[in-house]
Amino acid sequence: MRRIISWIGIFAVLAVVCGGAGFFVLARNGAELDVSSRAYTHQAVIAIAKAWNKDELWKRASPEFKKTTQLDDLTLLFDAANAALGPLYEYEGGEGEALMAKAIGSGTNITAHYIAHGRFAKDEAVFDVTLRQIDNRWMIDGFRVRSASLMKRLAQQAR
Repeated sequence: MRRIISWIGIFAVLAVVCGGAGFFVLARNGAELDVSSRAYTHQAVIAIAKAWNKDELWKRASPEFKKTTQLDDLTLLFDAANAALGPLYEYEGGEGEALMAKAIGSGTNITAHYIAHGRFAKDEAVFDVTLRQIDNRWMIDGFRVRSASLMKRLAQQAR
């Protein structure tokens, strides 16, 4: 009986040590992912919105984004954004975080989501940016711009 209790105690200590080490690695990696994804979002939004350059978005786009988005649609959106908002005047930063998920059969999926704010020559806008890490490189998986002025402009174009 003592031997069983000793083995249970050893396994419990090992579980605590391994769990603590795993938590430490996860916390450290999570913090690094948050820093790198926040910096990437900051740089990308500024590069894209300072002159509404669709090529800046396209070169940062994930393969999935490119499959579901037409360059002609981006041209229309960015022309409307330029007319409605003008160039980026001040990037006010963003809030969000990176997430790691272990998917069965497909490895670890690393994504990040940020809501960022910018002031433009004519109005303000909110960016909703989704990132995916592919081969240790951040790529844009989703890029949405929310602005009342932009929505009005797009509605006028649709008529």
